[in-house]
Amino acid sequence: LKGVALDHAEHIVGDLSLVYTPADAGMQPNFGFAAGLWEECWNLSPDMHLHLWVKVQDVSNPPWGVRLVDSNKLEATGRLPDIKAIGEWQELTLALNVLQATSGFDWSHTSLLEFEVAFGQDARIHLDGICFEGDGTVIGVTDKSLTQRMVEAQSSRAVRVETAFRKA
Repeated sequence: LKGVALDHAEHIVGDLSLVYTPADAGMQPNFGFAAGLWEECWNLSPDMHLHLWVKVQDVSNPPWGVRLVDSNKLEATGRLPDIKAIGEWQELTLALNVLQATSGFDWSHTSLLEFEVAFGQDARIHLDGICFEGDGTVIGVTDKSLTQRMVEAQSSRAVRVETAFRKA
């Protein structure tokens, strides 16, 4: 993917972090993560939190918008807490219940997490440990437990096999 790389030297959670370089990605105003490639969804609730580690190298330090999209394309939007330390890892947490959700938004079928940020031309952003947490549940976005990976593989098996046969 253009503008995104793995970094094994700079990380907080696990063995690596993601590095996003907006200029290499064509200065897109939005970037983010899908729940999966095979129509998977995250089973969230407004009682959960979005948790992530970021290291922003951008002197402009713009605010970060957050957007969740459900399987019906309805949205819940808000803003991350401000980044206080440029060039250093910072842990951020956002309660999902502060997001403005469109009427009918289905938390249990959330398919996309997206950030909207107007970064500067020289910006470089490290992302790590992105997950949703609440009531003892952790749903990994960038770093996933083996159990979560196995459940995702099991739930997407039929559609993956069907797609493989169609393409063969």
